[in-house]
Amino acid sequence: MSDDRRRELERRYRASGNPQDWAEWALARRRAGELGQEADAVIERIASGELSRERVALAGYLGDPVALALDEHEVIRLASYLSADLEIVPVVLGEPEAGDLEAWVRGLAHWDPSWCVLALIAVAERLREGMPDGLSEVEDLEYYRRLTDRALGAARDCLADPESDAKRSVALEHAHAWGAEHVPAVRAAVAAAEAAAGAAGRPSPTPEPGPWVELVVQTPAVAEWIRLALVPQALGLA
Repeated sequence: MSDDRRRELERRYRASGNPQDWAEWALARRRAGELGQEADAVIERIASGELSRERVALAGYLGDPVALALDEHEVIRLASYLSADLEIVPVVLGEPEAGDLEAWVRGLAHWDPSWCVLALIAVAERLREGMPDGLSEVEDLEYYRRLTDRALGAARDCLADPESDAKRSVALEHAHAWGAEHVPAVRAAVAAAEAAAGAAGRPSPTPEPGPWVELVVQTPAVAEWIRLALVPQALGLA
């Protein structure tokens, strides 16, 4: 298929936003070698209506290479819109050390505030696996694991039932835990509980997630932790 024909298919998709037009353009790109075999399953689900443009854009924003390749223009447009200084774009393109990871997590509220909470939960779960990081030999590892698990449980419960004032109160209670600020896993779990309480009752989506999102660890590995945890959920594969 000629370049002109592929550009025509892209123009048609951009004008209509129709999943069938998108799938036809993607298939043309696949035949031309612009997309790899790993895109086939996603294209099929787009064509059948199982996968929306918004969810593919979310997966692309999270750094999934297939989703990003399917419509990089739309993903970069969104990332640019969500950050005035373009600090999110490097994270989306796989260069987290050159971007603002917390701004990237906050930007997930464009789809739904719950995605911000899920990202923070993913970070806390990874840090819990790494315990006893941050602990001295004389400190009680099981005690801090219990603190982490309780805060994470409160975050998940609030996320599952955001209209429940009782669950929001429990999440807030765990968000105000003290005495474990030196333990990354506990701090991250507390941040997740606070985010869950802050997200409860907010409109979906919301362009202004507010100060309730705190990413307590901001190393490049964090972007990979979040991507691995959230992309399957974004694409409906979890």
